[in-house]
Amino acid sequence: MSVVCGSGECSSAGCGARRAAHEAEASALRHELAAARAQLQQLQHDLQQANDQVRSLEARRSENGSPLRLAEAWRALQERATHLERALSAETRVKLDLLSALGDAKRRLHIQEGTISKQEKELEELKAQMLAVMPTEFMTPVSSSVSKLRLSDGSPLDPNASVYTPKQLMSDA
Repeated sequence: MSVVCGSGECSSAGCGARRAAHEAEASALRHELAAARAQLQQLQHDLQQANDQVRSLEARRSENGSPLRLAEAWRALQERATHLERALSAETRVKLDLLSALGDAKRRLHIQEGTISKQEKELEELKAQMLAVMPTEFMTPVSSSVSKLRLSDGSPLDPNASVYTPKQLMSDA
C-alpha cells in the first residue's frame, strides 16, 4: 500500500497518525526548549549576581585589608590597650603616693601651726608677765609697750647690755 501525499496532506490514516505524533513531539520539544532557555536565563542571572557579590567582597577586602593584616592590627590594638592599662595603673599609684604625701604634709603643717600658736600664746603670756613686773614709769602712754628704759635721773638704759642691773634693784639688795 503506497501513500501519496499531495500538497503536504496525507490521505491515509497511518500518515495522519505519524504526523500528529511528530507535531506532538515538536510541541513537546518546543516546550522543553523554552524551559531550557528560561533556565539558561535564570542561571545567567544567578551567575551575574554571584560575580557582583565576588566583586563586592573583593572591594571590601581591598578596603579593609587582608585577613592577616586585620589580625596583625588587632594584635597591635590589644598590645596598645595592655600598655595603656599598665600606664594608667602606674599613674594611679603615683597619684595615690602624691595624695598620701600631701596628707602627710598637711598633717605636719597643722602640727607646726599648733606649735607656733602655742609659742605665740606663751610669748604673749611672757610679755604680760614682764609688763606686770616692770614699773609703770617705763611704759609709754600711747602704745603700752616698753620704751627705752630710763633711770630716775633720766639716763638711758640698754636692756640688751651684758651687765644690766637697774639702780632700783641695786638699792634694794
